[in-house]
Amino acid sequence: MIFAFTAISYLRMDIDDSTLERDIGDGTLREKLKRELVVGFETMHREGERLPPPSYYATKIVEVMHKGSERVIDDTLAYDLYQEVLLACEEAYEEVTGGPQSS
Repeated sequence: MIFAFTAISYLRMDIDDSTLERDIGDGTLREKLKRELVVGFETMHREGERLPPPSYYATKIVEVMHKGSERVIDDTLAYDLYQEVLLACEEAYEEVTGGPQSS
C-alpha cells in the first residue's frame, strides 16, 4: 500500500503488508516513517506552521494505513502499529523542534 497523508503532503511511504509485522518488530517501519516525517515537519516548521501533537499525526497516519491495507489488521498488530507510528512521530517532532512536545 502506498499512502499520501494530506496534512503532510510530503509524506509518501510504501508499506508492504506482507512484511508489516517484521517491519514493526525490527524498527524498519519506524525509521522509514521518521525520515519521511522529518522532511515534512521541517518544511512545515520552516514555513511557520505550528506542528500539531505527535499523537494527532500518529492517529491520522494509522487511520490512512488501515484504510489502505489489503489485509485485516488484528488488535495486537494494530496496537503495535500505533505504538511504532507514535514513536516515529515523537522522534521526528523532537528532531525538528529540538525538544519534546510541551503540554
